[in-house]
Amino acid sequence: MASEMVLIAQAVPASPRTAAVVAPPAAAHPPAVLVRGGGRLGGRVRVAGHKHSMVVVFAATLALGVRATLTGVPAVTERDVLLEQLELLGCTWSIDGDEVVLDATAARPVALSARLTRQIHGSLYLLPAMLARFGEVEFPGAGGDHLGDFELGQGRPFLHLLEMLERFGCRFEVSADGSVHGRRDRHVAADVELLDWSDDPHAIVGSRMSSATKAALLLAAATGATSRLRHPLLLWSTHDLMSFLTAAGVGVVPDADGGAVTVHGRGRAGGEAAGRLSPDVLETVTWAACAAATASTVEIGTDAPDRLRRLMHHELAALTRLGVQHHWDGNGLTVTGDPRTLRPADLVSRNATLSTDALPLYTAVMMRAPGRSSVSDLVWPGRYAYAEHLDRVGVPTVTTRAGLTVVGGTELRPARTPLTPADTRSGAVALIAALAAPEHTEVRGLAHVHRGYADMLGKLAALGAELTPCPVPAR
Repeated sequence: MASEMVLIAQAVPASPRTAAVVAPPAAAHPPAVLVRGGGRLGGRVRVAGHKHSMVVVFAATLALGVRATLTGVPAVTERDVLLEQLELLGCTWSIDGDEVVLDATAARPVALSARLTRQIHGSLYLLPAMLARFGEVEFPGAGGDHLGDFELGQGRPFLHLLEMLERFGCRFEVSADGSVHGRRDRHVAADVELLDWSDDPHAIVGSRMSSATKAALLLAAATGATSRLRHPLLLWSTHDLMSFLTAAGVGVVPDADGGAVTVHGRGRAGGEAAGRLSPDVLETVTWAACAAATASTVEIGTDAPDRLRRLMHHELAALTRLGVQHHWDGNGLTVTGDPRTLRPADLVSRNATLSTDALPLYTAVMMRAPGRSSVSDLVWPGRYAYAEHLDRVGVPTVTTRAGLTVVGGTELRPARTPLTPADTRSGAVALIAALAAPEHTEVRGLAHVHRGYADMLGKLAALGAELTPCPVPAR
C-alpha cells in the first residue's frame, strides 16, 4: 500500500545520563576463544533477566512515553544497541547493575539508525512503538539470528506484522531491502484474530505468533480505546510486557482461559512505571545442559527461584526425561551431571510448551546420554544447524525434515577446525560441546553469544573453564 509519509529527521542532542556506565574491557567479549575441554566444572552462577522481555518492555516505554525503572535487565549486546538507538530518539537512560532507568517522555520522531537496528532482532518492536507514539516510522530492518529464508531475503518473517498493524489504521510501503515506511493516520482500536498469522487456522502454531501478539499489545496499549486480541501466544516475555503495561496505567485483562486479551489503551504519553523482568529460563537451561554435558555440579542462582520454577515447568520436565539430576532450594536450582543417570528422550517444541530456543540446548545433554534421542522443532522447522557442532566433536547426528536425531554416549574428540556458530543458541551448543570434548577446540562467532547471554564467558571462567581469547583471521 503506497505511503505519503514525511519523515522528521531533526538532530537530537546527546542525552544526559544520570549514572556512569563502565563498558567491559574488550577482552571480556572476545570474538573467539580456545576452549580446553574434558574437565569438570563447579560453582555457582546467577542468571540474568530475560532478554526477550527486555526488548519489548523497552519498546513499550517508548510507545507510552513513560519513565521506566526496570530491574533484572541483562547486560547483553541487545541492551546496549537498543539504548543507543533510544538515546538518538531523545530518551535518557542510566544503568546501575541490573537496573535500567529509561526515560522516554521527551523522545522525538527521528529516523531510526540502520547501523543499529540491523544488528539485533529486538529492534523490530521499535516499529510498532514508533507508530504508537508518533504515528510514523522509517524502519531500516532488523537483524539478529538468521533462522531461515523468509520474505525479501530476511532471516525472520516480518510482513505479517505489517498486515496485523494495518488493523489498527496503519499503512506501509516496503522496499526491496526490507526497510519499511509506515504511517498511522487513524488511531483506531481493533478486534484482532491472531490466528490469522498461525500456520494452523485452528491452533496457535508457527514462528509468527509471538511477534504478532507482542506488536498488537504495544499498539493497542497506546490507543485511547479498547482493543480485543484473540488467541494470543502468551509466553514469558509476553506476560512481562503485560505486567509492565499494567504498571504504566494500561488496562490489560486476559480472559480466564487465556483465549483473548482485552486492552484498554491510554491515549496520552507520560507518567512513570516500574517492572522486574523474569529470570531467564533459557540461560537456566544452558547452565543445566553444561553441567550434564561435563559431569559437573552447577548451582544456578536467582532472586526469584519460585518464579523461575513456575516459568520453566516444561523445561524442567524435559530435563527429568533426560535423566538430569536437579533439585531446588531457596536460592535456585542445583544440577548434577551424572552420566550414569542420563537416558535418551524424544523432545518436541510447540508454541506455549517446550521453548523452541531451549531445544538446541538439550542436544548437548543428549550427546552424553547413551542411545538414540531426537528433537523436533514445530515453531522453526528446519532449525538444526547447531547439529554440525555435535558432529564435529564426534557425536553422530541425522537431520531430516521431521527433526534431528542424536546418537549419544560415543567417545568425543576435539574439533580439528574452529566451530563457528551462526546464531545465539548454536553458540551455546558449540561452547558446551567444546567443554565436553577432550583437549582443545576453538569456538568463533561469539558475537552471537554476547548478543543473548550476559557475560557467559565470564561465568564459565568462574566455574573453572579454561578459555583463552584468540584472534580471528581477517577475511
